[in-house]
Amino acid sequence: MRARLAVALLVALSAAPGCQPGERAPSREGRAKPITVAVSPYFSNAPLFIAQEEGFFSEEGLAVTLQPPPVNTTSEVVPALAQGRIDAIAGGLTIGMLNAISLGAPIRFVADKGHYAAGACTSAAMVAGRRLLGRGEVSSPADLKGRRLGGSNSSVSQYFVDALLDSLNLRPEDVTRSALPPAATLDALENGAVDFVLALEPWLTHLRQAGHAVIVPYERVIPDFQFAIIAFGPTLLERDRDAGSRFVRAYLRGVRQYNQGKTARNVEILARATKMDRATLESLCWPSIRDDGAIAVESVLHLEEWARRKGLMDRALAESAFWDGSFVAAMAAGGSGAAHAAGSDP
Repeated sequence: MRARLAVALLVALSAAPGCQPGERAPSREGRAKPITVAVSPYFSNAPLFIAQEEGFFSEEGLAVTLQPPPVNTTSEVVPALAQGRIDAIAGGLTIGMLNAISLGAPIRFVADKGHYAAGACTSAAMVAGRRLLGRGEVSSPADLKGRRLGGSNSSVSQYFVDALLDSLNLRPEDVTRSALPPAATLDALENGAVDFVLALEPWLTHLRQAGHAVIVPYERVIPDFQFAIIAFGPTLLERDRDAGSRFVRAYLRGVRQYNQGKTARNVEILARATKMDRATLESLCWPSIRDDGAIAVESVLHLEEWARRKGLMDRALAESAFWDGSFVAAMAAGGSGAAHAAGSDP
């Protein structure tokens, strides 16, 4: 209930007076269209950093600013996007965002930014502490029963744990769960505060290097799950769809270069953007992102149904309510103008 009230407040805030969609100061680039994207300096945002560094955005006549979001993304970024104070976000899929859309926020997902692809490297997993491993107390995921599990309390992590427990015929009360920030997972395993943790890259690699072991990869339990997206607000959805199309075209060029792998150029760009050393970047699992930008719609629908059963959403949204596939469809068809689709209506 508290979460739903918070989302309602977000949508109310989005109608408050302030900077209106489309209002921007003149760009120093002259005719270049200014676009502000809320994006954290994480290596998983590589296609955006590549598109910026290689000049793909500027070649489309866009002056893109990649701006770190506030710490509390649910309470600040979603209203800013709905108001048009920022034009796009690159981040994780959350129930809070879906709830905001259900309450009328003019936001749509427009491109893939990360999914758990079956057969790809593992970028997220449940990890067992080496103490349990050393004592021979862990041989399968079923050994989670009666244990302590720490990690993120995000929508995706909760969904993963519930799906895992269900697959093992375990109940929520069979596991003691505690919220842990990613940076605290290593210490928690080392000092025995928890037995298992949920870990994403780059922390997953750090845990492995410390002798802890992957027990269940996310892609085994929720294959092809869409965990991260590019989302547009009203400026690019309604007021200037042509700019939105140009942004997606440049972004997908960045995706295609990203999917060439850990080339010297890609590593160089990411090292500069994230302040991570090259050796670390080369050791990580880089998340899967589709060349064509399409998202796994079915996985979002399953997430919504789970959230509705948990009381986190009042109703599940139809595909057209959260996904505007016309931008990536236009790129696949070789289009260059503004994208249009019935599913993009607010």
